[in-house]
Amino acid sequence: MSRLALFGAIHFDRRSKVAGELSAFVASEEAEAVFVEWPEHALSRRAALRALLAVPLLVLGGIVLDLVRAPYYLLFNRRLDSTEHIVAAQLDCPVHTVDRHPWTLMATAGPIAIALNWVTLLAFLVIAPLAAGITCVVLLVGGVAIRTVARRDRTGGVLVGTVALVALIGVSTVLDPFIGVFALALTALPVATAAALAVSTNTTVAVATRIPVLFVVVAMALAVESLVGWFVLTMFLAFSVFVTRTLDGRNEHMAERIVTITREEGYDAAVLVTGLAHLSGMADHASDAGLTVERAYTPRWLRAPGRIEDVSPADSTASDDRITGELGSAGARAAASVVDFVALGVLVWIPAFTLGIVTRSLLDSFLAGVLAGIVLTPLAYHVLLEAHYGRTLGKHLEGLTVTAADGSPASIRACLLRNLLRPVDFVVFYLLGFVLVLATDRDQRLGDLVAGTEIRVRS
Repeated sequence: MSRLALFGAIHFDRRSKVAGELSAFVASEEAEAVFVEWPEHALSRRAALRALLAVPLLVLGGIVLDLVRAPYYLLFNRRLDSTEHIVAAQLDCPVHTVDRHPWTLMATAGPIAIALNWVTLLAFLVIAPLAAGITCVVLLVGGVAIRTVARRDRTGGVLVGTVALVALIGVSTVLDPFIGVFALALTALPVATAAALAVSTNTTVAVATRIPVLFVVVAMALAVESLVGWFVLTMFLAFSVFVTRTLDGRNEHMAERIVTITREEGYDAAVLVTGLAHLSGMADHASDAGLTVERAYTPRWLRAPGRIEDVSPADSTASDDRITGELGSAGARAAASVVDFVALGVLVWIPAFTLGIVTRSLLDSFLAGVLAGIVLTPLAYHVLLEAHYGRTLGKHLEGLTVTAADGSPASIRACLLRNLLRPVDFVVFYLLGFVLVLATDRDQRLGDLVAGTEIRVRS
């Protein structure tokens, strides 16, 4: 059984720092080879066209992400590659890429994903045909330009993406200041998480830093009368859901490829260099595939050193704390939401009256407290109760529990993620969330899809 160590990475970081950390980690593990989370095969034009025809919203969301990340890649990587991929290619040992290209995965989307993509896209085109149409054309032209230049020059590709993003923000600001601010807020999302990882290697802390930025993004989307903000945000969230939903499958694929290559080449020890989001899942899949996984490296953005810790893959036979009940019905979930809504209607007033008493300036502090209560109270209520007890008051009365996909208790990170997107699901009093619950195989709303959680009946 071969040994596999995991090296976590932030896709844009100081190259010299990552090079030193990775070299030291590979040497300490006595690794004979390095595997990298990077597509094994370049994206073909045919696969790209099939993805565009099948799931256009996801393709547009991927282009939005390319644009958003372009300035960070240009600043830290000098090219349209992740830092870890650039650094790994410079090591004095065999390097193998083992991932699948995201657009290749899009091209194999199922009928539900295809239907949701086209229905959503057509809805925006019907509501705001000119604005939505122009947005689609601009993004497609930008995406094609980035990829076309990147085929010949990876630095040129990221430079084109950066210039395109700056131009879009500039033109948007002239046409509508709200769109310009919205674009800036969306661009801040990647660095919001990375900045937290400069202070702490706790990924829950990193996820929590996205809360204020996400609120700003949603607020700007609401302020844009042309619906461009909501259209772009929907693309971005759709692609985020896709990445989350395919994360486990990609981990399984990478584990299988590592096992195959390891056996063919006869490696006894190797290191997998991958993004932080893959670490826990890769530990489990690699262990199930017959690899011994003992250590993992978690970095700190722009700062060294990171943290090396022992890895204990989840015991798939352990089920004492798992809930194996059936999925909660839409009716029970709706009833639980009504109870929680009433409870929050009471709790929202607590910060308002508290601030009024403390500051002795009742009117101003009362209004500020109401605003703070409306924004923060629902998030704190759902996250704290679900992370600690697995259920809110409404779910408790209806016999429901929030769990991970395998029935185990949901992590704090998962509870944060599912509730960060609650405002989007809540549009028109949970209309979007209700539709997704009916449309998805595991009765999941958008927040559940991103966080990988489910609502089950408590045994």
